[in-house]
Amino acid sequence: MAMFSKGEASPLDRDENGSTLLYSRSANIPTLTIERMFEFETECSYADDWLRVFQRNFLPGYHDLPLRDRAEAVRLGAFTTQDVHVYRRLLNEDGVITADDVRASAEVGFSLVHSAAAALGKRFAHEMQFNPRLGRDEDVPVQEDEESEGWRTSMVRLQAWTGGWSYTFAETLRAAGRNQLHGVETVVPWDWYRVPVWTGTPLISVLGGALCRISPDLPWQKWDAIFRGVLRQWLRDLRDADVDLLQYGRGEALKVKSTAPEVKGAFDADAVAASRRHVRTSLRMRESWMQMVDDEHPRSDLYWLSIRIIGLDYGPQLRDWRLWWAPEFEVFAAEFWAGIDQRRPVMPGSWIDP
Repeated sequence: MAMFSKGEASPLDRDENGSTLLYSRSANIPTLTIERMFEFETECSYADDWLRVFQRNFLPGYHDLPLRDRAEAVRLGAFTTQDVHVYRRLLNEDGVITADDVRASAEVGFSLVHSAAAALGKRFAHEMQFNPRLGRDEDVPVQEDEESEGWRTSMVRLQAWTGGWSYTFAETLRAAGRNQLHGVETVVPWDWYRVPVWTGTPLISVLGGALCRISPDLPWQKWDAIFRGVLRQWLRDLRDADVDLLQYGRGEALKVKSTAPEVKGAFDADAVAASRRHVRTSLRMRESWMQMVDDEHPRSDLYWLSIRIIGLDYGPQLRDWRLWWAPEFEVFAAEFWAGIDQRRPVMPGSWIDP
């Protein structure tokens, strides 16, 4: 890059085979788009160094792009970025999240509230694998609860969830209006995740982010504890953003029961089937736990476990909230009997065996 800036090299320079640098570049790396930034992330790059290098060298005018493109990058980064500062700067160079950004992102179909919700669900669900105390039911601030060292493990690892992430999500929620807090949107995760494309409110996106981490890595019997944990953390961030939990619950209940009842089926069998019509961005660089999932579980959506949201309890306190859901095991039985009962098609004019 230094030689290019000094005029000492050109994309039209040729190598010993007569190929230009421009040809070699285009032959080895696909078209440079925002999605390509995330392909250079690796789990060992704890500060998302490669993403920053790629952005600086190949997308120097990234922050001059339309808000829709940057909001889409935030949506993709919600699932993959490891550094909260990198996540924030995917939107603006100074990392500031404004009310205008939140409102405009919802208008273009990549709501920052939904992105924050999905990121919270995935990261908090991952952290609960190492610190089950995060899923506590009592209404205790995280700082006070973490004074106890009894739960800490001896292993050295990068924490997926820190106070910086919680502060960022609370800042996003503080900048959001009522319409953004309850806005219904379709979220398309990366293609690797064994989760359907879902449509729902940000609360549903919290569950979707959690499913991206636990499905199918954890047996479904353990999902309820994860859902309780991520839901309570989402409510804590809402409370930190000065959102009244009782009013918020009433708004969610209205969406589920009347305005948008289809959100109950955000992760059901119909959603799995509908996901086949969506084009999902390919995730090439994967975390270590993803490799183990690939070794043990098939990729086909025929093996995904669909669930349905049944109801939501809410109130002014964290302990008042409870999400009710159930696996759709009967769907598999229905498909089996439909295959048994279906008559074999007979081609006109063909021989019929006795």
